[in-house]
Amino acid sequence: MRLLQSFWVGIVCAAGMTIHADAVAEDTSGSCSGPAVTPSEPTSVVSTTDYFAGADETAAPDPQVEAAQKAWNDYRAAIFEALRSSPVPRDWALATVAHLDFGAQGDAQRSEREALLDRAVKAAPDDALVLWIALIQAHSSRTTNATSAPLQRLQQLEPDNAAVWLEELIPAQKRRDSAVVDKALQRMSVSTRFDGHFADLSQALLATFQRFPLPASLPVDGDPAKLVPYAYAASITGAVAIPAFQDLIAACRVDPGTGANAQRSGDCAATGRLMAAHGDTLITNHVGMTLLRVSHTFGDGDVALARTQDWLREQFTTKLLASAGTPDQASSVDEMIGYVTDLIQSGNEIEAMRRAVVRTGAPLTPPDEWIDKQSPYSEERLQQDQSALQHSSAQP
Repeated sequence: MRLLQSFWVGIVCAAGMTIHADAVAEDTSGSCSGPAVTPSEPTSVVSTTDYFAGADETAAPDPQVEAAQKAWNDYRAAIFEALRSSPVPRDWALATVAHLDFGAQGDAQRSEREALLDRAVKAAPDDALVLWIALIQAHSSRTTNATSAPLQRLQQLEPDNAAVWLEELIPAQKRRDSAVVDKALQRMSVSTRFDGHFADLSQALLATFQRFPLPASLPVDGDPAKLVPYAYAASITGAVAIPAFQDLIAACRVDPGTGANAQRSGDCAATGRLMAAHGDTLITNHVGMTLLRVSHTFGDGDVALARTQDWLREQFTTKLLASAGTPDQASSVDEMIGYVTDLIQSGNEIEAMRRAVVRTGAPLTPPDEWIDKQSPYSEERLQQDQSALQHSSAQP
């Protein structure tokens, strides 16, 4: 059940990362168990059989191990080739994230990936998922203007999507262009959703891996074949589809002593509440709450929302994930497939968790005596904010 357990561990990790949204925002591109990676290199998120684990480097090659490794490489290459050669533009874009090549990319591979994305964008200029894949993949590109065309088109197609305007804020904050940051924040504040196309990419990858089932020569430690597409789709999406949030938090961090960023507090409050209540991922929800805290704009309603979301996350992780270690593998597999299905259908991680908690029969709201030890508005978090401000002011 290694793949099944790895999937649930990944979900637990993502849930835990939301608890420390400031730390997550410093680097949202890595898995919770490994170093940060670029969006095109999801190295440690997808769990596959390690055919060489524990092998003695001085021992003679094991023909069975070598055959299994070759079968895996052939499977990976076949998926990439099929997608690259497809007549469908979206497949060209998906080839750059579903290629399952977890090693460092050489210049030739990087150039081919960029060419596929450019071809896909030109052939499908109104496909928001294609544009979004091009946008997130371009973050690792060495071409400075790589994101401009997809981003401009997304702004036209999805002017109500705060995630699109975040992509304009990030480079502006890095170059300290306050006017552009203010404009992007204002657009985020009047948006009606925050959609990083997490569910869309999960759905597209699920369909891709269902089209190319794992060969019989590549068993995944006893896990059922029907599980594999769901696990790969969820894991790869988690590796590539989480935006970077550190610049947004920095733009909204108000210093009561100096008044820095105080003029943005209204837009930061509106953006934070949008992300907290309607963000598509748990990390987005929690970063929204962090915005409210660092801009000093949170109230009782925000604390109550955080309490409910933290309760749901706790119920999900303690009641459902425990089943991954039980003999009832079939039930756990069905729960995992149900979770991914709910995520795709709802487009929202917290809603997928809510539905899973409903299936357990657990209450959806916490009892009065329950203490939210992970509240983003705790005294500990407020003290951490103060320390961050003091550290920042001490920098030359």
